[in-house]
Amino acid sequence: FKKEPGLSTVLQKGSSLLHLVPRTESSREPKTLTIPDTGSVDANLQFINAFEKGDSVVIDAIQSEAVQPGNALPEWPWVDSLQKFKMGSGPKSLWRYTANTQTGTVTKECLFDSASCAFGVINTDAVSAQEHQ
Repeated sequence: FKKEPGLSTVLQKGSSLLHLVPRTESSREPKTLTIPDTGSVDANLQFINAFEKGDSVVIDAIQSEAVQPGNALPEWPWVDSLQKFKMGSGPKSLWRYTANTQTGTVTKECLFDSASCAFGVINTDAVSAQEHQ
């Protein structure tokens, strides 16, 4: 068994699934919605924030694009410098997923497309889990 996730998992091309699990005090049922296939991988998301807006659940997440062939990270411990990390990681962008619980549809919108987008967090209780800019 190796610690490298890429050696123990396989990504399949196609659409992804989004599982919505209601809060314990809710009378809603769990739902599974299909995220439309846009050619990018939704399997390695870094979740930033989520909130409810009417009949929708809005999720902001950083998405990692595929690494260029020949630039894959080496075996564990992966890298020992920032330069090697940049060579072995794909560009990242901030996406907003909107899941309409009534229609069962999911839409995706790119909010920020930049290689410097990484490890995003919502730092204040005033906007965490709330709609904001």
